[in-house]
Amino acid sequence: MLPKKREKMGRRTSNIIDRLLSRELAILEEATIQKYASSSLRNSLENLQTSPNHCLHFYTDAADILIPVFSTKFSKRACNGQALACVDEEGYLTVVDTRKWLHTIPRETDTRAYRLDEWREPAAWKNKAALSTLVHQNAIFDVCWLGTTDQQIATASGDQTIRITDTTTWDHVNSLIGHRGSVKVVRELPLSDGKILGSAGRDGNVMLWDTRCPAKSTFLGQNYAISPVLSLQQVHSPSYASPLQDRVTKRRRTSSALDMRPQNEASTSYGVTGMAFHPQSDGHLLFTSGAVDGSVKLWDIRKISSTSKEVEFLAVCHPGCDEELTSRPHGISSIQMDSNGRYLLACSTDSRVYLYDPSRIEWGACTILTGGQNMSFYVKCDFSPDGNFVVTGSCNSKAYIWYLGQNRSTESCLYPFLELEGHQGEVSDVAWCRTEPELIATSGDDCMVSLWQGPRLRQMMKTSSCVTNSPINATRLYWADSVKVDTPSRKRQRREGDDSRTPLQLKSITEYFNRVSPCSSETKEYK
Repeated sequence: MLPKKREKMGRRTSNIIDRLLSRELAILEEATIQKYASSSLRNSLENLQTSPNHCLHFYTDAADILIPVFSTKFSKRACNGQALACVDEEGYLTVVDTRKWLHTIPRETDTRAYRLDEWREPAAWKNKAALSTLVHQNAIFDVCWLGTTDQQIATASGDQTIRITDTTTWDHVNSLIGHRGSVKVVRELPLSDGKILGSAGRDGNVMLWDTRCPAKSTFLGQNYAISPVLSLQQVHSPSYASPLQDRVTKRRRTSSALDMRPQNEASTSYGVTGMAFHPQSDGHLLFTSGAVDGSVKLWDIRKISSTSKEVEFLAVCHPGCDEELTSRPHGISSIQMDSNGRYLLACSTDSRVYLYDPSRIEWGACTILTGGQNMSFYVKCDFSPDGNFVVTGSCNSKAYIWYLGQNRSTESCLYPFLELEGHQGEVSDVAWCRTEPELIATSGDDCMVSLWQGPRLRQMMKTSSCVTNSPINATRLYWADSVKVDTPSRKRQRREGDDSRTPLQLKSITEYFNRVSPCSSETKEYK
């Protein structure tokens, strides 16, 4: 019996080894597939193409006057993830089904032809390729799809409110009132199914909203609105700033100008330009960026209460200053995080884009993307669905695409390999489709939204449409080897096991706060 038992044990051991080996081979095969997928996508991106026939033009109601588009976002699931939401200066929300738009010839490129208020019956607009409806009486600066099925859309406006619109009936659902300045950004809390939102504005405040709370009457006594459940006041004001920013602020302002400035104007001088929830932390980790202090800060919203006046941030970085590339902080126009929470982008007005490890932003940027031009607070950036490519707008009428690759050393500085040229003004916003990597939308000051398609998409619509305008192709960029890269000079070589930089030698801030309760009084060692 003993030899038989040994034989059975040997078989079991061999089965376990085979399973582990197959699992490791599967991981290696997945990495290899991902590498070849990125290479294939890069070849497709080099053949991106658009046409004036595929552009949308935005006009005012009264006259043929063009109006700029401030934000564009692709849906998560609506229209197979290819529905594009656009918001403009007149307060209109325009949703385009890009599948129908690219395949329908002829079409009206003027968005006024798709106004919802001109159609009396729903049957008249359900088959339209685009739909436009008036949501605010002021400019809309940001738009966000809500819910797992994109059942609602939130819009942030200059009228200091956030409004939620139902995507089925296109009726107004809720109004969120609490900001004292223009609302610049609105985001959905991960895993909340669109029930919890975060917003930030020119008043310098960051607010959290729960749409399940009952609406209350406003000061007018006619409309009903939802109030914020949590609020962070003046998160990028000098009281939160670093000693470096304190010196810069003192040099910039004079005492006479400060005394004569109204109180409400002082509150809007330190606006928040961007915010991003960490997708892998159940939404309790929040990043914000400032317009004046030029910093990116990390917050734990579990430590925020309705009675707390000032909350301590977890980490802070000043793009450009930490890398010794500039002597003063530059404002951050937008921040963006990839869908997996691996990387954080900070688009700075010093014409550089900084790529951070979200768990160690105080360590400095791990990669610097240079080659574009940005001096505006309207220029934004976005990741590709796999997180290996980055697209940004620019002030020189072009959009740029970078390939991050597999190696991201602490000394790396990348130039774009592709430029999208077709706009006649500043390219402010860019959007990358999550379900179709060969589809990119760009919008600019020429009041136009352009749709860029790869060769596979063009082949699909070749049989159903004909291009009547001359196409505009993406341009491949070649950088001379003699160009000196302005990589940052690092005085401190940081290592993975540095106890003074990482709490408890953990790999990420998320892991750290999963071990520490929200009410814990444990001090943070890495501020």
